[in-house]
Amino acid sequence: MRRLLKKRTRSTFFYTSLVVVILIFIFSSLFAAKVFFPNFLSQDEKIISPEVKTGKILDFEKKLKQNDISFDKVFIATSGAYLIAKLDNESTVYFSNEKPVDLQVRSLHEVLTRLTIDGQPQKNTGSKEPKLIDFRFDKPIVRF
Repeated sequence: MRRLLKKRTRSTFFYTSLVVVILIFIFSSLFAAKVFFPNFLSQDEKIISPEVKTGKILDFEKKLKQNDISFDKVFIATSGAYLIAKLDNESTVYFSNEKPVDLQVRSLHEVLTRLTIDGQPQKNTGSKEPKLIDFRFDKPIVRF
């Protein structure tokens, strides 16, 4: 009887101490995570990520302004392979990173002035405003 009671006490002590060690590990891990990652398990989701304008974006914006092309914003695509400009007339323009800035902006100016001079609605759409202009390829692509 004594032996059985001693065995139960040992196993109870073992499992109790195991649970305590696991709880200490969990709490210390959470504390370490909170120290090294301050936003870990925080309630406020106010992470501010300012939009940084690189030299390439500023260069494109400057050239667009010089050519009297009004735009809302210019930003780099997530892949970083090209730039995207949103024009005031709700057109989207894709610029290549591999081609000269001046050439692409002059081409955009020419496309927009030709469309303004022609001024005729396109077949099937009734729209004279381009929705997409793409300069990433050898020949520009214009979609209405």
